[in-house]
Amino acid sequence: MEGGSTLNSQAIQTVIGDAPGSTGAVTVTGRGTNWTHNGWLAIGQDRAGNGLPAANGTLTISDQASVAIVGSGQQLDISRYGGTGTLIVTAGGKLSMPEDTSIVSYEGQSTITVDKAGSIVSGDVFLSANAGGVTTAKVDGPSSTWIVNGSTEGFYVAGWDDPSQSTAQATVTVSGGGSIVVNNGGGFIVGAFGTGVATVTDPGSWLEVSGGTVVGGGSTGNGTLNITNGGHVQTAYTIVAFDPAASGTVNLTGGTLETFELGAGAGVAQVNFNGGTLRAIGDNANFITGFSGTELNLEAGGLTIDDAGHNVANEAVSVFTGTGGLTKIGSGTFNLVGTNTYQGATTINAGTLLVNGSILSPSTVMTAGTLGGTGQVGNVTNFGTVSPGNSIGTLTVAGDYVGQGGKLAIETVLGGDNSSTDLLVVTGATSGNTNVQVTNLGGGGAQTTEGIKIIDVGGASNGQFTLLGHYTFAGQPTVVGGAYAYRLYKNGVSTPGDGDWYLRSGLEFNPQQLEPGPVIPPNPGPAPTPTPTPQPLYQPGVPIYEAYAQVLQELNGVGTLRQRVGNRYWGGAANPM
Repeated sequence: MEGGSTLNSQAIQTVIGDAPGSTGAVTVTGRGTNWTHNGWLAIGQDRAGNGLPAANGTLTISDQASVAIVGSGQQLDISRYGGTGTLIVTAGGKLSMPEDTSIVSYEGQSTITVDKAGSIVSGDVFLSANAGGVTTAKVDGPSSTWIVNGSTEGFYVAGWDDPSQSTAQATVTVSGGGSIVVNNGGGFIVGAFGTGVATVTDPGSWLEVSGGTVVGGGSTGNGTLNITNGGHVQTAYTIVAFDPAASGTVNLTGGTLETFELGAGAGVAQVNFNGGTLRAIGDNANFITGFSGTELNLEAGGLTIDDAGHNVANEAVSVFTGTGGLTKIGSGTFNLVGTNTYQGATTINAGTLLVNGSILSPSTVMTAGTLGGTGQVGNVTNFGTVSPGNSIGTLTVAGDYVGQGGKLAIETVLGGDNSSTDLLVVTGATSGNTNVQVTNLGGGGAQTTEGIKIIDVGGASNGQFTLLGHYTFAGQPTVVGGAYAYRLYKNGVSTPGDGDWYLRSGLEFNPQQLEPGPVIPPNPGPAPTPTPTPQPLYQPGVPIYEAYAQVLQELNGVGTLRQRVGNRYWGGAANPM
């Protein structure tokens, strides 16, 4: 068909390539050329069997022509009974089908190509639904689309609903800026009961699934999902190896997987990260769940986790291993728990990484990033913010700490020596410069002796920590807790060489600052006076609070006897002059 012609067919069954060994081909081409078919359509159907040559069928829709299969419950079959079927939608061609229809490739050899801005709109899709089927499907190029509006199933790649389909094979590739969109809550099942491979590759290429994506579904299912080179997958959830006997692999290599949850089923699951991005689409304490051992593998390119402003976490047993590193972006929070053994660097570019488990590798906190939690990390370089605890808590740096003008955020209940407080423990050495921000969590203040320890240094204490104070006293920044003022000091009072850092509210006593007295002959005299007990350092507002009541009383007082005892009365509507 060509040249703007129109065909309306009402046949119950139409087959392109049916007789054994035959080859059938239908081409619908050219702007304005339309074929509307109300009925069942098959491409490459072979009923012969007995070793006879298979039938071959091809349907090509090109050059902005269109084919519409109409009528409720209709079906487009490809390579049924062992035939060979090819569907090509290219150069702006269009194939459309209602929501309650389906496209099914069977036990033969099937090829589906959508390219050069071609498009398919269909109901549910089943590639290699029967045993022995081999299907290759491709959506390639900008504006090339396959939209699935099925109301019950979605898009199945290799097998459908029974272990007898274990020999089914199918691959689907989205490339060059093409897209597959599964609407109406449908799923995308790779390796349902056969062996399926789905690949989304190249910038602009897109797989969008309104329901969930399962990689390795039923008991005989073996699925692989490759997201590479800028490809993008967005799905409500992602389950790898659903059935106990299934196997599934996700390879995220330079692409993006955007999901509410990445989870392992009961089968053999593996996720390999090599330069890709895992992005959250909602708050979820089990954003990464169900994995164990080495199933979350960071390869050389590592993984970027983008919380996209949400609060997400991994399950305790779902830990990261491998040689690669982890980068955190997004303005939300990622809570990393469990014993993570990956060897690459950890970089916090934005948002908050809470380490409430452990990581071995060095961590770098960039300007817009925050490192927190109550766990253990390796060496830390701080350009941004380190905030121990989840509110009050201790963060341990099992190595060295280098301040690069970043901030240490400490929450504490300002009081005496034993006040509740955040604590940064550095088992190695400290160096560089760090500002210290202290937030008082309702402490009323008290006089300290040793002080409130906020930094514990196990090695050489060469780092400079500078308090961000409310005001300056004697040239030192000071923070306020109730009536008391606290300053930051290096070294303890009873342990003057410990290299730790303390908040103290007492005035310093420095014997070297005393004026020298006259020389006294060495005569026996009374025992030397003991070192004075530290005196409290009050904040500047204390005198105001102390005098406030008296000043207020005076301001509210009546100044003359007449004002105190006199009064005036006005009668009627008098108008006093």
